[in-house]
Amino acid sequence: MKPKPTNELDFQSIQYAFARCIRDPEHHKPPENVSKRRIAVYQRLFYNNIESFCGRTCKSFRKIITDERWHALIRSFLQEHECESPYFKDIPFEFLSFLSSLEDSLLLDYPYAIELCHFDWVQQELDLAADPKPPKNFNLKNLVQKLVLSPNARLLSYRWPVHDLKLIESIKDGSPHGPYWFIFIRNLRNRVERISSNARTIRAAELLQEPKSGMQILDILASEWKVPAQSLGKQLFAILSQLVEKHVVFIVD
Repeated sequence: MKPKPTNELDFQSIQYAFARCIRDPEHHKPPENVSKRRIAVYQRLFYNNIESFCGRTCKSFRKIITDERWHALIRSFLQEHECESPYFKDIPFEFLSFLSSLEDSLLLDYPYAIELCHFDWVQQELDLAADPKPPKNFNLKNLVQKLVLSPNARLLSYRWPVHDLKLIESIKDGSPHGPYWFIFIRNLRNRVERISSNARTIRAAELLQEPKSGMQILDILASEWKVPAQSLGKQLFAILSQLVEKHVVFIVD
């Protein structure tokens, strides 16, 4: 490989220095011959954009955490985290990855932080999701029909009551009180809906990540739950009918 021309190497080193001082102005000086006033504009815009985006995504957690801790957290994110995606829309997910890597006092003071931010992030992620191809049939008649989970359904379980900030703030012993089960769905009206759920409904839906008939689901669940299939049939049909009605599950022709 031919060595790069000196001027290209110089330009690249200036770019790296510029990026470092924008991300971490406390520990990195700007490149020489760059106006401090101009670089201060970039630093301010960069920080404010990232902070605002993370704050809007993690809006529930932002209401709880102190301003001082929040801004220290954002500054640490900018200084320490290496993003794997170049897309602006993926910044909230990168922020979640950063939170998951923390081992400091933040998670001692706010042990629900990761789950609370994830709960809010899922809603934004579904807002940006692609529209699925709608099924032709929405009338579940029996358990013989094949079903499949919508690509815009998210089956979630949390240890903390992430849906209720007052309940979270009332927990004084630092222990989770879950599990709490939810289904998030971007329905065919392009609206993101949150559905409170339970372990049995979540398990039935989870089995439909690949197309299966209701009878196949019935046999699997009867074996797992150690109950006669006959006694489970009506309950499963009611569960699947509700999931079809909510666009969580599609009928496969």
